[in-house]
This record gives sequence, C-alpha cells and structure tokens, in this order.
Amino acid sequence: MSTSSEPADKLVGGWGIEGVSTFQKGIPLNFGLAGGTIGPNNGQRPNKIGSGVLSGSPESRLNQWFDTSAFSVPTPYTYGTESRVDSVLRAQGINNFDLALFKTTNFGPENKLGIQFRAEVFNLLNKPMFGPPATTCCQPDQANFGVVNSQANQPRLLQFALRFLF
Repeated sequence: MSTSSEPADKLVGGWGIEGVSTFQKGIPLNFGLAGGTIGPNNGQRPNKIGSGVLSGSPESRLNQWFDTSAFSVPTPYTYGTESRVDSVLRAQGINNFDLALFKTTNFGPENKLGIQFRAEVFNLLNKPMFGPPATTCCQPDQANFGVVNSQANQPRLLQFALRFLF
C-alpha cells in the first residue's frame, strides 16, 4: 500500500502475523515399586514382562495409558528388570500452535510514535496435553497404576493488548 493515500495506508497497512509451533516427544516414564523389600527410597523397580505399549489415541488411553499386565513384583531383595527410565513408554508429547495477529500504526513527528494492537491465541487448536500416568507398580489396589488424571497444559487462551511505542 505504499502508493495509497496516508489515511488508507494507516487503515490497511501495518498488519503482521506471528506464530510459534512446538512439537516434542513425551518424556520417558520412570517406574517404581510400592513397598519394596530392599529398603526405603532405594529405587527398587518392577519386573517388565512385555513391551507395555498400547495403541490408540491419548483420549482413549486415559484409564490405561500402557499395558499394566506387563509389570510384576520382583523376587524379594532384588531389583526388577525394568530400567530406571523406560525409553519405550512415554508421557504424551507436545503438539501446540500459538498465533498472534497485530496492527501497528505510526504517527507523530516523523512517525516516531506508534500504537500497536495485538490479538494473541495460545493453544490455538485447543488440544489437551495430558500429564504423565501413575507409575508406582504392584500395590494391593492398583486402581491408579497406568491412569492419567491430570492435564499438563491450559485450554485455549485469548489475549488482547494495546501498546504505545515511542
């Protein structure tokens, strides 16, 4: 709009768009054992029988994030076969888009002053990111083992701002 009149340029010009996309694989899960026989806070881990991987969308696996039958109690006074951090079983990763739309209008002597209006959207697609599942194994009541009961991000958030530039 460089060839348009100044009022038209003030109205139509000065628009911009910004975006941030974040894609990240989920963190590996760290499994522990409740009531281990080696001693308190010793890091005793369960035995892992299979891969523990389940297929399906994150929403369909909230009550069983992984195959809990792939874990068992190790022989007393021994460490289990599960590694300290499981590289196969992971929490949900990040898949997020943020977007900002803004308009800057300059004015004053030599156009050194300006006003900028911004509209920002965080988590544009309103996609939930779930927290890690419970990873303490082999309790008498394993109702929470493998269950996701938290959300790790915020729902869509809109933010408006008016900035004075000088």
